[in-house]
Order: sequence, then C-alpha cells, then structure tokens
Amino acid sequence: MRFSCSLNRASRLVITIFHRGIRRKLLCFTLIMSLLISSCSALFLWQMSALAMAAFNKASDSADRSSPLSKSSLAARQEDTLADRIARVTRIRISPIKIVGYQDQVIIFSAVPTDALDNVIQGVKFTWESSNPDKVQIDDAGRATFLQPGLARITCRAGLIEATAPVLVRPGHRPVQTDIEWRLDQAALNANGTVIGKANNSGASTRLLASLTDNALIALSARSNGYNAAAYSDTTGSGLRNLAGSSSKTRPAPGRRNSSSAKATSISATAYPQNGGGGGGNDFPYDELWSEPRNLTGSPRNRIIEPTRIGPVLPESSNFEMAIPIVSVGGRGIGASVALSYNSRVWSRHGNAVTFDAIQSWPSPGFTLGFGRIVAYGPANATKYILIDPDGTRRYLGVGGTRDQNVTLQTQDGTHITYVGNGSWGGTLYYPNGTRATISLDNNRLVTTQITDTNGNYFTIIYNSVTCEAGCFEYCYCPIYWPPLTIDHITDSLGRIIQFNYDADLKLISITAPGFGGTVQNPVTRTVAQFDYESRTVSGNFSGLTVENRPITSVSFIKHIYFPATQTGLLFSYSDFGMATSVSLRRQMTVSGSVISDGVESASVSFNYPQSGTLTDAPAFTQRTENPGGTFSYSTSDDTVAQTRTITITLPDTTQQQPTASQVLLTRSTNASSIANGLMVQSEIKRGSTSYAKSVVNYANDPGGYKQVQSVIAYDDAGAGVKTDFDYDQYGNVLNKREYGY
Repeated sequence: MRFSCSLNRASRLVITIFHRGIRRKLLCFTLIMSLLISSCSALFLWQMSALAMAAFNKASDSADRSSPLSKSSLAARQEDTLADRIARVTRIRISPIKIVGYQDQVIIFSAVPTDALDNVIQGVKFTWESSNPDKVQIDDAGRATFLQPGLARITCRAGLIEATAPVLVRPGHRPVQTDIEWRLDQAALNANGTVIGKANNSGASTRLLASLTDNALIALSARSNGYNAAAYSDTTGSGLRNLAGSSSKTRPAPGRRNSSSAKATSISATAYPQNGGGGGGNDFPYDELWSEPRNLTGSPRNRIIEPTRIGPVLPESSNFEMAIPIVSVGGRGIGASVALSYNSRVWSRHGNAVTFDAIQSWPSPGFTLGFGRIVAYGPANATKYILIDPDGTRRYLGVGGTRDQNVTLQTQDGTHITYVGNGSWGGTLYYPNGTRATISLDNNRLVTTQITDTNGNYFTIIYNSVTCEAGCFEYCYCPIYWPPLTIDHITDSLGRIIQFNYDADLKLISITAPGFGGTVQNPVTRTVAQFDYESRTVSGNFSGLTVENRPITSVSFIKHIYFPATQTGLLFSYSDFGMATSVSLRRQMTVSGSVISDGVESASVSFNYPQSGTLTDAPAFTQRTENPGGTFSYSTSDDTVAQTRTITITLPDTTQQQPTASQVLLTRSTNASSIANGLMVQSEIKRGSTSYAKSVVNYANDPGGYKQVQSVIAYDDAGAGVKTDFDYDQYGNVLNKREYGY
C-alpha cells in the first residue's frame, strides 16, 4: 500500500527517457525493471503535478520567511508545549458520535480539538476511556474492541475538556447487512445514549424490514438527509413505513461538519440507487475485475503497463491511471499523506454485461481518495476477498468460509500482503515491510481506518458516518447519513489533523492541513486543494449488452482541482459515458465563490475515447495525444501458435531522416496452462524491422507458492544477451541475484 507519494528511481528514469529521448536500450531495461518494483513504487506520479507540489512547498516556505513569524522571530518566541495546546481547547468533536456494533468488532475513534473560535488546535494528545471495559475496551490510539453485549460510553479527554460517544454492542457477530439495514441498525441508538423503541439488543429493526414494501425501502434508502424521529416510537411495520415515507426535509449545509444555514431537499423514491457522492453508489464485485486484463486498473503487478508522463497506462484495458499528490505531513516513522488517484476504466465487462463503477469510487467516478479497503463477495459459505489499493489496483486475496468467519489470506500476485479477518466487520492487513493496516466497518464498508509502522507510530483515517443537524446534537433526531467512503479527517500520532471539508450536498470541496508558523493563540491552517464539479448523466447506450449499476440520476464529476499556493491545478473533460477523455494542467487559476476558473493551459493529455453514440463494448481508446509530445497509437495482435498477445505502441518520433516511427512492443502470455498466463513475457523496441533492444521474462513460484520473476534476459541491438536470475524466500523477498555475461 502506498502511504506517501514520491517519484521512485524507476519512475524518474522512465520520465527522463520519454522526455529527453535517452537511448532505447535504457527504456527497455526500465520496462523490465518496473516488473520487479513493488506496488508501492509502481505508481508513476504525473511529473508536472509533482512539480506543482514542490512549488507549493517552496511558496509556503517563502511565505513563512516573509511573514512576521520568520525564522528569527520563531527562534525568539518560546515553542508551544503540549500543556499550552491542551489549555486552549474549549471543545472536542468526537467521531463517530455514536455506534451500534457487534461482538468482536473493532472501531477506531478519533477527535478534533477546537478553541473558542472553532479553530482546530494541532498537536493535542487525547486520553481515551471506556465506562464499561468488560463490554468495550479502548486503547491510547482510539482503537475500541467490542467484547460483550450492552451499553458503554467512550470518553475522550484533553485536560479538563471531554466528549463522549455511546456504544451499543449487540450479541453475536454482525450479520451481512444492506445499506438500509445498516442505517436502521444505527438508528436504534441516540447520540445521548438512549436506546430507541424495541430495537435494542434484539436486532428487531433488521427483521422488520420484511414488512416494508419495495417503495418504502426505496424511499428509505434515498432519504440520506434524515428520518422523522416520531416514527421510532412505533417499531411495527406501520411505524417503519412512516420512517421511510416523508419525502422532503430541511437540512443545514454541513460545511466542515455542520452549520446553521439550511436548504430544502426533496428526494423522490426514484432516486435509488444513490450515487453516494461517487459513481454507481454500490459495490458490484465479480472475479473478472481482478482476473481479466481488459478490466484491470491501477498498477497491477507484472502486467502490460506503459510508463508515461501522466502515469501508468494499461493499453489492454484502455485505462490510464494518474496520481495527484495533495499533501504530505511528515512524522515519526510514518507520515500522513494524501494523494488522489484516477482510473479511467469506469466500465467493466463480464459475460454479456457491462458494469459502471463496479468498485465504488469517491469523490467522483474513477477517483480514489483513501488508503485502501476490502471488498467481500460471493456465496454465503465461500466468501471471496479483494484488496483495493489506494491507486485502484485490485488484488485478489482468495476465498474463505462464511462472511463472519475469520480467515488468513494472502494476495495472489506475489506481493505477499496478508489479511487476517473476515468480511463482516474487518481485520488487519499485514505488509512484508512490517506495516499493518486496521480494516474496520464504516458506513457498511470495510475500509482502512488506521495504519501503524513497526515502531508503533500511526495515523488514523476517520470517515463521516452519522452526524447531527444543528440544534439537535444531544438526541440526534434528525441525523445526516453520509455517503460511504467520505473522509472527515486524518490525524497522526503527533495530533496533527488533515481536514476534509464539504458543501451542502456532501461533496468534497477542499482539504486543509496544518499551517506553518502558527501558535495556539493564532492557529494556522492552509488550504492545500480545492475542488469543483459538473453534473452529468451517464449514458447507458450499449447494444447487445446488459447494463449494470448505472446511476439513473445525474452524477457529480470533478471538473477542477486547484492548488491555491501556486494557482495551478487540473481541468478534466469527460465523455457521455463518464470517463475522462482529457486532463489539462493549468496555471493562473482563480476562485470565485465555489467556482474555479480554467486558467491557462500548460500541458495536456487526451485519449480518443468515444464521446457519445451507441457502443458494443466497454469504452476504449486507440490513441493518446500529449501536448507537447504528439500522438501515440495502440494496436493489438494475437499469436495463436505461441499463445501470446502483443500490444504495439507507435511513437510520434518520425523525422525527414527517419520516416518510420519507433514502436514499443509489449507481449503477454495467453496460455492458460502456463504459469505466465496473463503476465508480460517480453518487451521490445523496434524501428521498422530493426530491433534495438529486447527483454524476455520468465516466471516461477517462490517458496510461498506465488508467481515471481525468475529470470530476465536483455538483448542489445547486436542480439547479445545478458541474463539475470533471482531467488526468493517464502515471503517474496529477493535472496540472491545472479548475473551472466554474453
């Protein structure tokens, strides 16, 4: 898993090669070496985005030096102590504000401290306490374990200021729940700790769903802005129908959390399925998402990947992936970093069906802003598990027992990432470098909520779940149910907070981070990124295919990403089918209210996806155009004898002296009986019939039973080869590397 974004040596080399035209031999070697890079390094950042981030840091440093809090004044004043910071705290906002869980479930609690003016106080350390440790235990990092049925109250303290959150633990293991059932379950507990109606420890709210009509269920699901509290007094079918029935309500604009302003929202029953602030609104998993090359996203290991200046391109799945660094807060051991990733493969194929946003996106279709999650699916007695990386890469973990049965599984691609847990309430991911990630249930999704290094340093990711409207916090009779995957804030072991801010429609509009030179008397935060959106209806015009998971209402797509410190950013353009057809790097951007201007283009990349019309397959491209740079063309050929498929990429490098363009040929195995099936086995650079460099890759299982690169043979323009062999331990680590001459 990638917890911070930086250009690794291989990605820098690739960028240099494409940008300056260094010898083709080095390019071929780099393509092969990229196969050996772990998933953490395989994501190639867009060079210009990285430069923008560097410029932002430089601008921030310059602003610090020119401000009254310059280095000399900083040296003169006394540094804030922990006691100073705690003394300024006047309110603690705890998350989640309440939770209904089940035995053995693990939930991460966090808190945001503010002063009298509602400014966030950075660097505050909290103490955590459970009112009933026999039922709920909580550690210093806010990690709570539910042990026995009953009520408990979690208390968070900073000095004399405290905040509490009630916990209701139900008996037994958490059942598999729909989003409607999960919301009804959470509705059984008030923010003041009272249990509502008969739905206390019996799970009655879940069982009563059988008495609801389909229309009532649809209305209930659509009403994410809150329910009528009077209906809770009647836990009969009639009462729950009342709970689902009202179609209009007044809700305040949340802003960072909640505010006093309000807007009227009317949601009809036809709004289902909701888009959830991202794509189709629900996960729609199946095996082909990780096994079929035409559906791959992110940076899958040892597959056909073309390194480009924008990021990895997967020609076979017509997917381009780019990482946009947002902010990095360095810390002890492990620092909290935020990066936004985009994958253009928003339509997937299986059988005779095409699925939109099969693994739910956020904050808009194709985008991933998070730290990975687990998706469980399949038969009731044979649950399958997929690990979703922060960059959108899907890694199959394997198959276990029932959804609530604890299993130990490893990724099948040789990365040796181990998951110990279940598909109902989560578990722990263990990485070969010793890092571990806590997987918890949030908004009925299994998401990463805490990442810890080998020395115990950690950072915590808190998601928006159930919040309360202004004026009704104590009882929370009018809850706001947030779309899944929306992050509230990230905090590290030093108490620093990265805050995510939202508009009245619960769309992410900005991210703020600790500023430079602030004090507890004058807290400073900086806005590191802003977002705006355009509303689009996703076309479902496919011929001969069953269309799945397409949102029937309009969806908000990210239009601009803006970095205020440098007035630079990105502009996205989309086709009717919902994928980005072009990405433009901009400068001289401005903001007016919530609208971000286009600014002036510095560079762009576009793909010739179909803009509209009727399609017979998932949308695909055959050309990539870089400005500056030229047009790259893609073609595919199959060798039925050798059982291989070759992707040919034609480069825009013709001249009067060289009228024949160079080509990069990337070949994978299609032999189902071969260990290399689906994996890249050869790369070659040619101009006409002349081969300038070629590399051949062979695979074997490591002692742990997973595929690894066994050897690489690199040929120069004279046909002379150099071979490199690798030996591995049972965890996929390279033990020996042997090199052979010509």
